[in-house]
Amino acid sequence: MKLEKMDAFFTARLNGEASVVEIDLSSDMLAALKRKFADRKIKLICGSYFDVPFEANHFDAAVSVELLHHFTAAQKLKLYKKLNIALTGNGYFVLIDHFAESEEAECFYFSELEQLKSEQGLCLY
Repeated sequence: MKLEKMDAFFTARLNGEASVVEIDLSSDMLAALKRKFADRKIKLICGSYFDVPFEANHFDAAVSVELLHHFTAAQKLKLYKKLNIALTGNGYFVLIDHFAESEEAECFYFSELEQLKSEQGLCLY
């Protein structure tokens, strides 16, 4: 089973036989993953899954755990389309995350986040 995912910690615990691709912006996180699951088939890529190319019809599953709420609906839609192409015909996308109660609320929260990041000189993503 080939598994494209955004949280290899989660998947490696569930299926020790899975071939996992972990994409993360943090090299420290990837190093920790490599140490923790040294006996597993895990390919580590330091980068953004928005930018890393995915091969078409290649993965049986993609998993995202509590991450995509950081991104706008437009950013997520672009990623969902990319994942749809990358998944096999019987592939699954598992999304475990927080959701705003409405599109208006999501816009408000993102606006507040951008204001805080600007005021504090932060670049989170």
